[in-house]
Formats: sequence, C-alpha cells, structure tokens
Amino acid sequence: MTTSRLGELSYLAGRAASLGSRPAYLLICNHFFGNAVATILASVILVAAMLNAVAGVDSHRIYYARHFGDAPGSAARSRA
Repeated sequence: MTTSRLGELSYLAGRAASLGSRPAYLLICNHFFGNAVATILASVILVAAMLNAVAGVDSHRIYYARHFGDAPGSAARSRA
C-alpha cells in the first residue's frame, strides 16, 4: 500500500514539474536569448500541444490503462 502511494506521489510530482517547467523555460529563454527566441519556443510548445490534442495522443495513456483499467498490456496498440 505504501509503495503504491509513493508511486502515485512521484507520478504527481513529475506531472507538476512538467507543467511548471514550460513557463520556466520560456522565462529563462526570454531572459538569456531575448523575446524573439522565446516567441519561437512558445510557438513550438503551442503547436506541439495542439497537434497532440488533434491526434488524440496522450503520453500517459499507457499509464492510465495499466493503473485504472483491467486490460493488461499497452492500450496504445490497436487490437485487430
């Protein structure tokens, strides 16, 4: 039970760090390289997020399927 909670806590901490790092990258890029480079980086981040939403790709789909689902293995592969 404790290892499950530690695993969930490390997962949540990783997700929070991932979400918090994007604005930090933009601020650092703006400070060291200027507004033009930060604008390009922001555009790349936005386009990547929009393409992931359009494609329906979730990088954590396998984790959610294994953690909450009853199907073993990868949910990303089609079952034909």
